[in-house]
Amino acid sequence: MKKNKRSIIPISLLIALVAVFITYASSKLVSNIEAGGQKKGSVGNTKYRELKQNAWGNEPVKIAKLQVAKGKTLELGKKVLAEDDWLRGLTISVTNVSAKNIVYIDLELHFLRSKATELNGESITAFPLSAGNSLEGVRVAGQNNTGHSLIFQPGETLEMSLSDEEYSTLQSHLTKTKHPDSVKDVEIIVREVIFDDTTRWSAGRLFLRNPEQPDMWLPIQQTRDVRRESSSPAFFQKAAWSSSLSSLIATTPQNQCGTPSPG
Repeated sequence: MKKNKRSIIPISLLIALVAVFITYASSKLVSNIEAGGQKKGSVGNTKYRELKQNAWGNEPVKIAKLQVAKGKTLELGKKVLAEDDWLRGLTISVTNVSAKNIVYIDLELHFLRSKATELNGESITAFPLSAGNSLEGVRVAGQNNTGHSLIFQPGETLEMSLSDEEYSTLQSHLTKTKHPDSVKDVEIIVREVIFDDTTRWSAGRLFLRNPEQPDMWLPIQQTRDVRRESSSPAFFQKAAWSSSLSSLIATTPQNQCGTPSPG
């Protein structure tokens, strides 16, 4: 009787094939995870996040650098994979690109909502981040001239950081306004800049402090809205505001003595 001949695969070759299979499977798994993250924005507790600027185009300050906890650097408009606490320790470095000394600067973080997560028509939750004293050098009846003095000279760069206390306040505010637990899209807005010559930049326009009513501002220049990022002005979208850190945050657009109204 003839014996059947059987091909025997060498053990070394079998091990090599298994290694190739494991490598291929691992690469496919990573690719699928990344693809799923790009489509759905999440990888477990890690999601794609984006920090961008909604700009008027004539801001007197320019964002020079973005950093978060542990010194990690972010780029405006570039999505990154990060955990839910990705904004902890946020530091925004801004450069004075004007020809004047700045005594007060107010930025806002706009937390964007999708249509599906809008609250009572509100598409934005806003949170202030400021430096300096908005009443520097003036006395306003009924208001205390409080705040740290700031002389932010042309060409200088100022770091504006979200402290641990402010981060906790931000989280409470997001919860109060029923913002989705996981923040993915955030805009930075330069809301207001006040100079040491009693002029003010706000929403693309220049104002002069009213000498008779120092807490009010008179328009001295009209500037066309040239913002790049958004098709509709963020200042005039319905938003949920946080006033915990700034008494100057308004819940509705103001007239010409405050933040300019459209038209």
